[in-house]
Amino acid sequence: MEDNFDLPRLSPFLKLHQAQQDEDGTPSWLIHDPLSDKYFKIGWHEFECIARLHRHKTAQDLVQDIHTNTSLDISLEDVKEIILFLQQNKLLQGPSEQAYQPAKKIPFIIKLVKNYLFFSVPLLRPEKLLDILEPLSRPFFSRPFIIFSMLLLAGGLIATLLRAEEFLNTFFNLFSLQGLLITAGLFTLIKITHEFGHALTARRYGVDVPHMGVAFIVMYPILYTETTGAWKLTSKRKRLHIGLAGITTELILAAYFLLLWHLLPTGSPGQTIAFAVVTISLIGSLFVNLNPFMRFDGYYVLSDLMGIENLHARAIEMARWRLRQFLWGLPDEPPEEFEPDRKRFMIWFGFAVLIYRFFLFLGIAFLVYHIFFKPLGLILMLIELAWFIGLPILKELKIWGQRRKDIFKQRRTILTTICIGAFIALGFIPWHGSVQIDAIKHPENYRAFYASDSVQILRFSYENGQRVQKDDILIELKSDQLEKKIRLAEIEIAKLEQEKRQAQSLRFENTRYLAAEMAKKIEAAQEQLKLLHDQKKNLIITAPFSGIINAIDPALHEGRFIEKGSALFSIMDSSNIRYTGFLNERSRERLNKGQIESIFIPDSHLYKHTVVNLNSRDFIPVKKLEWQELASIYNGPIPSDFGTDQGKNHDIIPRNAVFSAIFDTEQGEMTGNKPYLLVQTGKIRIKTTKKSFASQFFTSLTTLLIQEIYLN
Repeated sequence: MEDNFDLPRLSPFLKLHQAQQDEDGTPSWLIHDPLSDKYFKIGWHEFECIARLHRHKTAQDLVQDIHTNTSLDISLEDVKEIILFLQQNKLLQGPSEQAYQPAKKIPFIIKLVKNYLFFSVPLLRPEKLLDILEPLSRPFFSRPFIIFSMLLLAGGLIATLLRAEEFLNTFFNLFSLQGLLITAGLFTLIKITHEFGHALTARRYGVDVPHMGVAFIVMYPILYTETTGAWKLTSKRKRLHIGLAGITTELILAAYFLLLWHLLPTGSPGQTIAFAVVTISLIGSLFVNLNPFMRFDGYYVLSDLMGIENLHARAIEMARWRLRQFLWGLPDEPPEEFEPDRKRFMIWFGFAVLIYRFFLFLGIAFLVYHIFFKPLGLILMLIELAWFIGLPILKELKIWGQRRKDIFKQRRTILTTICIGAFIALGFIPWHGSVQIDAIKHPENYRAFYASDSVQILRFSYENGQRVQKDDILIELKSDQLEKKIRLAEIEIAKLEQEKRQAQSLRFENTRYLAAEMAKKIEAAQEQLKLLHDQKKNLIITAPFSGIINAIDPALHEGRFIEKGSALFSIMDSSNIRYTGFLNERSRERLNKGQIESIFIPDSHLYKHTVVNLNSRDFIPVKKLEWQELASIYNGPIPSDFGTDQGKNHDIIPRNAVFSAIFDTEQGEMTGNKPYLLVQTGKIRIKTTKKSFASQFFTSLTTLLIQEIYLN
């Protein structure tokens, strides 16, 4: 492009509006493009160039006109930047825009990634509907009504403190399928009401609302209302009203539904609905929409209050400038000049936004990984990590590479390089040499007993600490349901045998065939009866070994009915104490390579640590967890669930691959026949071959990739 160049022509559809002055008193304007319904804020320099663009053919003539008739100092380079800004935002007309910068063709993969991470779908053109609703809604947006509603909300919250436990207990009513469906429906209705709050307030102040729709951020739907026309309002108060209208609407809903919660009967469906509306509205308003670190209502309100457009982008640029200054001592001027207090705010706010986004996108990536089927979940997680976290880091590193000559000239570079090098070295030095696993201390022979079905106690007369011998009858149980099944099975067998005799008495050609079929049915029924009798025998529980009765349920007595799965008692012997540890895949690999010393650390601080030794390296896969104290369903550390046959044998199944390992003390440890010694949960800390954090990370990552690739 030559120094002097021909000027393009603006799109004939553009509109220019006077905007509110900046904080320093500088005038500003808004360009409105009706075709895309976008607004662009410009300053004095841009305004004078754009306003005179149609008068001149060349850029040199335009610069001369501005120098002659204004006090501004504008160069040809400034004009080029303004023209490129107009071209990039499609504000020019005709083919002339192609002369400045050819449109870049976006690769298909980039389009696909962008569309997956974010896209929006306009659903409604609400102008006619708003014309009808706006007059009807005016009383609800009046100052007296809003003040009264906020006072009602404050009073309702104070009254709720007196019934806090009852209010929180309502939460559990939402855990049914019906409750979840109601919550999802209410959430959608509340968010629609939220968006109409924005739309009706904008309409009240004469701002067009071209469309309303839904935006998808990483496939998560978020309703939105197009109210960018609010920027043409010169009144900051009106713009704040539009920005806060959605939150105000939700708080009003919370106020009146909280009143309903207090008035409706306890536990009624209406009270549950009122609770859901209150919690969704309050949480959505105070913790989501008011959050200034994401582009929700709170961000736009803060941006407008401070008079700083594109607050996130500008604060992040200030943070990046300060980071380069801190790490490398670069004497660059800040991207923008602010007053000292505002400058500090922009820097710290920029760092806060970066940290918040890092953990937010990290959380979203792992959530997507777990939600989607494998390996698609892994692919989508890597895409998000690369796009939201990896790409910004690479851009900053690229700038450091381009500025390396300036960086190497600074004294601060030596200190920063040493610190970074030491940090990286720590990650690769193999100094981490221990593994900690969940464990339990228990007698070598220990058995806990549970009711296998809904039963009645016929005979039980033991006390805690009482000694029993092997094969002694511990408890006799009776199941009315099992007795009924046995009677029905016996009746069925008698009926089949009678039918068999009748078939044999008939003299037909197929008599032999019918008798054979009846014999098969009788055999199957007798086998079923035998199984039922075996189950009945199992209701008489005998001691599997000689030992001591412990942990007897105080409510056990003859004649009492017990629900299935209820704990009855346990029995232990006086043999050696054992320590059973539970390992995952990574811990098992570490132990296979070497083990020096292990220490059992009880969860209770009343007991001392014990040195233990690994009994064998034959780690056994755990199909079901025998110790409910370690199961997550009983608030233990090992993630687990009940098996599908939990009603019969109360099996506890680990969710992930778990292996058991047996540990002993060197001299052996006896229970001493102490009846109060049951089991102790804790951890076993094992000293192993040292390994670096980097090695552990890459090993875990490789294992994960292999598992997902092979769909394990």
